[in-house]
Amino acid sequence: MEIINNKDDSTHGCRYTQVKVDYLPDKIKICLVNIDSLQVIANKISTLILDHSWIISLDPTARFAYEGTVEKTSNILNDICNRIIKNPEIESDFGEIMVSITASESLKHLFNHISLPISELWKEKARGNPGFDFHTVCQEDLIHFGEAKYSSLKNPYEAAINQANDFINKDKHHYDIIHLENIIQKKEPIENLVNNYYSIVAAFSINSDNHQLIIKNAINKISNLDIYTKATNIYLIGVIC
Repeated sequence: MEIINNKDDSTHGCRYTQVKVDYLPDKIKICLVNIDSLQVIANKISTLILDHSWIISLDPTARFAYEGTVEKTSNILNDICNRIIKNPEIESDFGEIMVSITASESLKHLFNHISLPISELWKEKARGNPGFDFHTVCQEDLIHFGEAKYSSLKNPYEAAINQANDFINKDKHHYDIIHLENIIQKKEPIENLVNNYYSIVAAFSINSDNHQLIIKNAINKISNLDIYTKATNIYLIGVIC
């Protein structure tokens, strides 16, 4: 794998790397996230979760609607992070949050995306949201819909890719429009989404030492599914911890 771009993020205890492989289709981009410190990333995630400043910019009606959900969910997620800060061993709940946020941050650092608050903060369920896990917006005003999967034993790229494909086929990306319209507060990304211009991110933990094989398998998997033709761009992000 050829390294194209590399960014260290000591505040998150992470390193972000964009790589290229010989068999990579143009519309697919590959990133790897190396977790250097579980306690640092858990502390940073806790800070991000408890930062409700994004709500202040919403119009009064939207702010009123989100405040209760955000307060309840952020406390639940913060408790999960605090357990990792005290005892740095990954739990499954924390693992999925970690994959979501570090994948989003990798797109921010490597591609200058805007990272939106993770979906569990603003959707109607306190845990296990019924759609995509995270979202970013690129400089071309495309919304990126991210699905994250974590496993302590496997390399769950198939689960992340299949889930993303299933959500797109069920139009769950369209269900997020009313929320994203409030949070993004910019018309162009929403107009692009209405016109079916958007991108997909499949993020997954990597437990294997052969990172290139996992990435190759993920590329082969997603290239044969509906989202390969439906999405404008596709990002595959492996999180190594």
